[in-house]
Amino acid sequence: MPGVNKVRRSLATGETVTYFYHRATGQRLDGQPGTVEFQRSWAQAEARLHSPIAPARAMPAFEELARSFRLSPEYRRLAEKTRRQWDIMLQEMTVRFGWVRWDDLNRRAIRAEFFDWRDEMADTPRKADVCIASLSRLLNWAMDRGRIEANHAARIPNLVGASHNRAGKVITPQHESALRQVCNDDLWEAYQLALYTTLRRGDLMALRWTMLRDGWLMITPSKTAHSTAIKVQLPVFALPPLQDLLAGLSRCTDHILTTRNAHPWAAENLNRQWQQAKRAAAETEEGRDLDWDIHWHDIRGTGLSRLWQAGCTDAEVAMISGHAIGGRSMLRNYASRDRELAVNAYRKLWAWISKAEGDKVVALRFA
Repeated sequence: MPGVNKVRRSLATGETVTYFYHRATGQRLDGQPGTVEFQRSWAQAEARLHSPIAPARAMPAFEELARSFRLSPEYRRLAEKTRRQWDIMLQEMTVRFGWVRWDDLNRRAIRAEFFDWRDEMADTPRKADVCIASLSRLLNWAMDRGRIEANHAARIPNLVGASHNRAGKVITPQHESALRQVCNDDLWEAYQLALYTTLRRGDLMALRWTMLRDGWLMITPSKTAHSTAIKVQLPVFALPPLQDLLAGLSRCTDHILTTRNAHPWAAENLNRQWQQAKRAAAETEEGRDLDWDIHWHDIRGTGLSRLWQAGCTDAEVAMISGHAIGGRSMLRNYASRDRELAVNAYRKLWAWISKAEGDKVVALRFA
């Protein structure tokens, strides 16, 4: 039929359905050709085609959304790594929903398609949740700009429930004892620095000696650099193990952390060595009966847990971790005292480490 695109799709039930679209506008046509409903939809699409306030949109919705989002300031201000992740996600959406037109995005029935996409990734639930969250964010972006009327990907339940939350995953002294036996010095230095600073991997590898000034390590976490612009100021002098660690590191390059070959750490190399160390540690006598489902980012959670165990307040912990303090909280009044809070946090942590029994906390400095 001239001017009509016909698209066949297989549903999750195995049933095959046919959709009809007005070729010039991309509007989906209701009913079957020859019916009154179909003719009415066709007339509406033709009217829209010639409307001065509703220009034709022949490009598939997700193709145009991806193109527009990449040109937006929201995309341009993202970190390079985050942009690469978004590019992969946008490509997946464009391929998966290449048949979707703009009118489809305003129909609540499209929500079933989004659920189907999530369910197709049930074997990798974390990826499924990230994909749906990214889809929802993209549609929110489009809705804010008046491109669509509703975000039908909002509030789709996660596949990973609270029972899979890694917030409770911490590295125990027993894990550390086993790891210390198998880690080379380079990896152990990286582990210690991650534990004491609670920095994320990217920020850890980006540390430069120029950031260490007058006993303070000055960092702007990359994850929140654009959203909160929080600056973390770590009082190295208040935590002797951290001070000793930094004093013992080589200054052969601008980077604080380097490998044995005096090269800055690469993410792939760090991941590979961490995985190798875990496998080797699991074979030691101390590590044989332990759960080794621990990721590198669990080091950050372990460091935060130890700060709380040491008796630090939420505000003191936030000054070390870089977490934002809620706008409604009176803790925002501590902003001018952030250095004092950070010093208090490290002093409490050092007192806790010093008093802990040897079988509960591993000595984290080299023998």
